[in-house]
Amino acid sequence: GCQGDDATFEMGDTARARVRRRPPTASKMISPKRNLTPTPAQIYTSIQKLEISQVIFTQKEPRTENFTSWFSVNDCEALLRRGNTLIMKIVLSSALSGRYTISLTFVPSYRPRDRFGQFCAKGVAKNKSDLWLSIEIPPNFPVGKYNPHMSIVLEANDDILTHFHPKFIIVLFNPWNTGDDAYVENEAVIRECLTDDVGTIWRGTHRQMTPLLWEYGQYEESCLEAALSLLQTLTADECRSASSVSRAIVARVNSRDGTGVLMGSFKGKHATGMHPCRWNGSAPILQRFYRTRTSVRYGQCWVFAGVVVTLLRALGVASRCVTCYEAAHQSSRLMHVDRYFTADGDLVHDASSDNVWLYHVWTEAWMRRGDLPLGYDGWQVLDACSSEKLGGTQRIGPCSVVAVKEGLSGKQWPYDGEFVLSEISSEIRYHRVMPTAGNVKNSKCALALVQQGQVGLKIITATPKRGTFADITANYRNELIAHVMPANTTPVKTKNCTFELCTSDEAALGDNITLNIKIYNSGALMRTVDGRVVGKTVDYTGAAVKNFMSMEFAGVVAPGKDSTVTLPIAAKSYMKVLTEQCLLQFFLVAKVRESKQLYLKQHNFQLCPPRLEVECPASVNEGSNVKVKLKFKNVLFVSLSRLLFLVQAQGLCPQREIIHRFVCLFPSLSP
Repeated sequence: GCQGDDATFEMGDTARARVRRRPPTASKMISPKRNLTPTPAQIYTSIQKLEISQVIFTQKEPRTENFTSWFSVNDCEALLRRGNTLIMKIVLSSALSGRYTISLTFVPSYRPRDRFGQFCAKGVAKNKSDLWLSIEIPPNFPVGKYNPHMSIVLEANDDILTHFHPKFIIVLFNPWNTGDDAYVENEAVIRECLTDDVGTIWRGTHRQMTPLLWEYGQYEESCLEAALSLLQTLTADECRSASSVSRAIVARVNSRDGTGVLMGSFKGKHATGMHPCRWNGSAPILQRFYRTRTSVRYGQCWVFAGVVVTLLRALGVASRCVTCYEAAHQSSRLMHVDRYFTADGDLVHDASSDNVWLYHVWTEAWMRRGDLPLGYDGWQVLDACSSEKLGGTQRIGPCSVVAVKEGLSGKQWPYDGEFVLSEISSEIRYHRVMPTAGNVKNSKCALALVQQGQVGLKIITATPKRGTFADITANYRNELIAHVMPANTTPVKTKNCTFELCTSDEAALGDNITLNIKIYNSGALMRTVDGRVVGKTVDYTGAAVKNFMSMEFAGVVAPGKDSTVTLPIAAKSYMKVLTEQCLLQFFLVAKVRESKQLYLKQHNFQLCPPRLEVECPASVNEGSNVKVKLKFKNVLFVSLSRLLFLVQAQGLCPQREIIHRFVCLFPSLSP
């Protein structure tokens, strides 16, 4: 609705309003005793001088209640959410009397020719020099950044007063409004997944989950502007839908097409940009992108997911990062991963581009899905780090989590559900390579084993309490089915040895490792087992870096008994070939002589990095220097002389690098 000084009006997105009550009579407006009735010449002279001096926009709802006051946006006159009420005060150069029609048009700042959102109202002024109007923004109004253009038509002589406002009006999604696509009923979800600007992204392995504190920083300078700039190619109808907006966001974040926010790098070559492990938050990335209008280098899956969360939270869509451990990534065919191994028990990584990532981080966003049947609203999967190019861009989603759990995919269930299903439900097919003249790539292969239930082992997300997580695997599947059986064969009772490959529960960087292979014979006959374990350092994508060990073993297991083979691994064997995240991978090939039973198992392990202790004062004075003491133990086999610290203080200083030069001997505890 729109309310003026002298009448109440109704208005919608594009509807023209009418006066609800009769205007006052001329006798009430002008007293005949004072003979103030102007002549036609006087009216004409007055209108000629009448101008719009100033227009002031304010918001009826307190900005602190919907968290719009936290944003830092330059040249913004009003920042409000859909369903909120916009108050407009029009200051005229002189008094106005008579009938008038006011039109307010929202012109998208990135598409000046695409005019929409016109609000109109009629009224009667009684010698007023200022006019007040109240405009309720519809809950399905297109989100975006607008230039308000206003005009007043004076019915006395059809003169038009115009005003082009120099500042912007920004309209965002409103998770508190029931008519909005982004409406969230649970206030705790809004607080955790929309208003909080710091959270945790989980990495590591499914046995050793490690938290990464991430500053989303959606209220920081340029973050909201960057989000709005990514919507400039959308139509007005697409900007109404949280589904369309989120799909556009994930498409524009990935820079494989050369125009996105962030460029990915998974080959270990980061000399021309920032190493993905150095990012502590999204704000520095978005600020650099918005300032330079060029893609930022570099990111990996957790960085992409964190940036998408920041952009969606800035626009008003509740979102969070989700980590899937043992996520399948295929180059072509879905629902299975092809892996190849040699007679020596080593995986051949260059034989296929298929892989199982130790973990993969994507984004979930909460929204209504008007394009799907009832029951499929709620959390939707969004992935800007997809390995597949879909519809000309690198993106997945939004895809309903409920639809994934029910196994629904295809064109009738947008978007890209088959790829999400493949990430969490693929089977692993092991092929034995039989080399020809030593050339593995041209070798013959035979399918040796098919494993199911070995991907998507655990899916988690952060909770409000720091350092804790919620296991949401059940949201994606009804139950975790895990079994191992040879391909194209029927299991028989003679194949009754079970294996378990494990390491010590926790080992720090620089510690020796003990690898245990537990074998249990549930049959009635003695079993002889031969095997080999190959250890290598890997990236989190499962890509091998370098082998550091290869050990053979043999053992005899009595009926109904178990046996454990213990393999010691010295720290010196892996220290010089470690990657940034200290990830190790062990691949076991075992064979039972009597039954010809074949067993293949991959075990991922992460070493704990040195503990970093931080000491700082409990309180500081504004404008004064602060001394912070950092302590850590040098566990490397060399002395350190140049250390790089990444420092970031939320709300105080952006991320910056500090290089400290001193001698840190091995081993020592050094400040």
